[in-house]
Amino acid sequence: MRRRFAPALGVLAVALGAVAAPASSAPTGVTRCHPRRHHPCPKPLPHRLEVDENDQGELPKPYSLVPSHNPVAAGKVQFNVYNFGEDPHTFAVLDGKGRRLAFVKVPANQPDTAIELQVKLPRGRFTLECTLSGHAHLGMQATLTVR
Repeated sequence: MRRRFAPALGVLAVALGAVAAPASSAPTGVTRCHPRRHHPCPKPLPHRLEVDENDQGELPKPYSLVPSHNPVAAGKVQFNVYNFGEDPHTFAVLDGKGRRLAFVKVPANQPDTAIELQVKLPRGRFTLECTLSGHAHLGMQATLTVR
């Protein structure tokens, strides 16, 4: 009569802490992406986004500035700015210290015409806003995360 010791030895090895090292080079707790194993890979972040400026909203925030994507990828970022309002506006990108990195004027009533602006942005958080007096306070401001 043959005895089978393999299951008992496996339990003993685990109990004593003799656990095999993972075959993957990924750190413990990190799952590598693999679509067939239900671990989809994350989609790459965009380098281009649309920004809609509008001064025709309803109270309490009649003005708005809305980016189409958030977050975006670090590097050269292209902003396509559209003005859906009746008044001309501006569009500025500010760093975390409030320094203006880029600026452009956006003419009124141009919902079909993009004003293009390219800015090289490192990782971090940036403020997008209309710089006309009081417009950011009225809602024409957003925070953009760059990863």
